[in-house]
Amino acid sequence: MFRFSKGNHFFLLILIPHVLVYLFMHTVELNNAVWKEGNYYVAQNLNVEVSSFGDTKEEALLNLQEALELYFEDNQHPDVAVVEHPEIVTSTLKYA
Repeated sequence: MFRFSKGNHFFLLILIPHVLVYLFMHTVELNNAVWKEGNYYVAQNLNVEVSSFGDTKEEALLNLQEALELYFEDNQHPDVAVVEHPEIVTSTLKYA
């Protein structure tokens, strides 16, 4: 197996006897948010509807990374929202 890159694109070559498998690896930059909710940390991606959780912030982010990899592997043409300079804004809501 060989990995190489050209610009922002990564390629993976897998050599199997009598077969050459050439995979194009896409690269996308994503924004994630993480916070503590009860006893767990929640990690949510802001570009696609994917989230995960864990006992620690690091575990939640690792679990989110795995969930994102599975999401992108299963979606040939995912809609990735461009999120520029996200920030937390507090608001007050009254409801009945």
